[in-house]
Amino acid sequence: MLFPLVLAPLSFRRKLNVCAVEEAVRRELPIGVVCQRDPATAAPQPIDLHSVGTSGQILRVGRLPNGLHQVFVQGARRFKIINFLQTEPFLVAR
Repeated sequence: MLFPLVLAPLSFRRKLNVCAVEEAVRRELPIGVVCQRDPATAAPQPIDLHSVGTSGQILRVGRLPNGLHQVFVQGARRFKIINFLQTEPFLVAR
């Protein structure tokens, strides 16, 4: 979970998330962080996500010895998803 103005470490393993973070870093774009409705869902689709989240700027990217990827993100502001623009190779929303 990420809140505005808070610096937070986020860890993830899914290829979907790795691709999204790599693209955001490459293009120097913020990311949007939203929570899943059911954390047990292995491959969440737009319907599986809450519509309100926090945008944030990636400050640092790393990989942990256990295979997890970790980013440090500075929360910026809350947002509400209007619609999804793409679902492959990762989710992009407006």
